[in-house]
Amino acid sequence: MEESIDFSSFAIRKIGVIQSETVLRLDEFVLHTALYQIAGDRALLLGALNKSELAFFQKYQGGFGGVGLAIQGPGDRRPLRIFARCTISRISEMPQRDDLSLFETELKNRPADLESCLKDYASILACLKEDYEKFKGQSIKMVSASPKLAGLANRAELFAGDRALEAAVFLVAVDRIELVVRVEAEAVPRGSDCAIKLYSPTNQFFFLKGKAAEVTETSSGVCQVVADIEFCPDLVEILADHRARARAQVPTAS
Repeated sequence: MEESIDFSSFAIRKIGVIQSETVLRLDEFVLHTALYQIAGDRALLLGALNKSELAFFQKYQGGFGGVGLAIQGPGDRRPLRIFARCTISRISEMPQRDDLSLFETELKNRPADLESCLKDYASILACLKEDYEKFKGQSIKMVSASPKLAGLANRAELFAGDRALEAAVFLVAVDRIELVVRVEAEAVPRGSDCAIKLYSPTNQFFFLKGKAAEVTETSSGVCQVVADIEFCPDLVEILADHRARARAQVPTAS
């Protein structure tokens, strides 16, 4: 399987990666790292190294190492521990993040257990992408849906330009969201890129990326912002769960 897997917070949660137990072994050193991406036999990891540490560990480029992982799947009594031998292709500073280093590795043989976990996750992601296409434009009105049923709180934050704006969610679909924001319409130019931070009823959060498609001032200092949003597995899954719960609450004819 050559598909690239990006280890977002969603991927880490779904696969069950125990972040504190992801390590890179270099000689006698054990570096605590975080999975960033796996594509084929290429695995990218992130680590916190200062400049002198980075310079020291760069001597291991071209050498051998090992990647250690622990994965706790749903229902597993004990975590699955995986170790893969690798070569170190490159150790470099993460672009625009001088507090993070990027470790590029080539896994010698991707372990079967890891292969199975990644295939399961890829299947989940494929189903969510199908839902994204199938349910475009089918909105939930947050003012009439309870947070518990919707799986979302109606508060949000809109990031436009260099401003972070408090907002309320009015409508939400897999591909579009409508917010009420206390700001003048000029602060959110139509067609501009934006990011939106959404919250669950338990105060967890995730981000959406999109563009401001419509911006309408409804009263002085208040406007409605409609944003077209990119595929976000967190949101698509929440809305799929909402539809399932809504169907379960519909009484059946006797």
